Order: sequence, then structure tokens, then C-alpha cells
Amino acid sequence: MSRCFPEPADLMTVYRLTRGINARDVALAHLCAIKKCLAGFNRFVISGMTPFSRSDTSGLFHCADNLLAQKCPKIVKAFQSRDWVLPKNLDRVYDSSLAQTQLGWYPQYGFENVLTLFDNDFAEVLPVIKKHSKTT
Repeated sequence: MSRCFPEPADLMTVYRLTRGINARDVALAHLCAIKKCLAGFNRFVISGMTPFSRSDTSGLFHCADNLLAQKCPKIVKAFQSRDWVLPKNLDRVYDSSLAQTQLGWYPQYGFENVLTLFDNDFAEVLPVIKKHSKTT
């Protein structure tokens, strides 16, 4: 399963598109696996929905902010309205499509949920750590 622990809201928001998940979605995935009771040994990646594909890997690594703007303009607006900075690179994306297809499971708590939790001061989301520029 992907990361589902409290962390700064800006990171958690982006990670819900790349390598994060809400613990409630993890529980739902386990419930679907129990109900489905597939034969044999099966291994699934349990992670949030992603708008990215294998062909996006270079763009994510070299200019993630531009690719985020193309694939998910809502996140750009959310970051701008909160005065957060989009990451310049992202080094991985977890693909949960096999779990979605074979288990009939779909993550329900995406990046919008992180923003809602943050805006409502839920402890599940930590404050953003402001990066200060170094002065010499």
C-alpha cells in the first residue's frame, strides 16, 4: 500500500496523485479483496488514482510542475490559492489499476480530500513547512 500517514498538506496533496492513499481507501481495498476471494496468490498495488501514465515518467522527473498543470489543472489552482509551490520533479508513480480492475475497488479520497481536511484543520494533514530562501 502507498503512504497513508500524516504529512505536510502540500506533499500529501501531490502524493495522492502519485504515491499516496487515504487509510480508508486501504481498508476498502482489503474489504474488496476479502469479498472477491480470488484464486491463487495475488499482489496488488493499493494507491490513489493517478492521471499519469508510463509515458509521463520523463516529464514528471524533469518538469513535474508543467505536467501537473497539463494533467491536473485543479491542483495548480489549489496550490496557487494557498501560496504553495508545486514540485519541480516527482520520482515515482504507483499504479493501482490492476487492483481496480480485478477487485472492483476504486480510491474515493483523492487530493481534493486532502485539501478539505487541511482547510478544516484535521490532524490527519500536517501544516505546510514554508521553505525560506537562503541569504548570504
